[in-house]
Amino acid sequence: MDKRIVVVGAGAIGGYTGGNLAHNGFDVTLIDPWPEHVEAIRKDGLALDGVTPDEFVLARPSRSTSPSSRSNPTTPNGRRR
Repeated sequence: MDKRIVVVGAGAIGGYTGGNLAHNGFDVTLIDPWPEHVEAIRKDGLALDGVTPDEFVLARPSRSTSPSSRSNPTTPNGRRR
């Protein structure tokens, strides 16, 4: 079984780390409490700029799960709805 990586928080640090891991072929799931972040990443991918143009990375989701399709939906603080 291949390893899977979960990054909690898709902000500056989590987005950078998860985006680069995904770009390099790892199976990464980003979890973020802000629906706006999740929808923007689903729609546009996760663009990461580097110091030079050669370091630019655009990581796109291969699949996504909407919050309504989760079997045990929770609120951002982890409590069940």
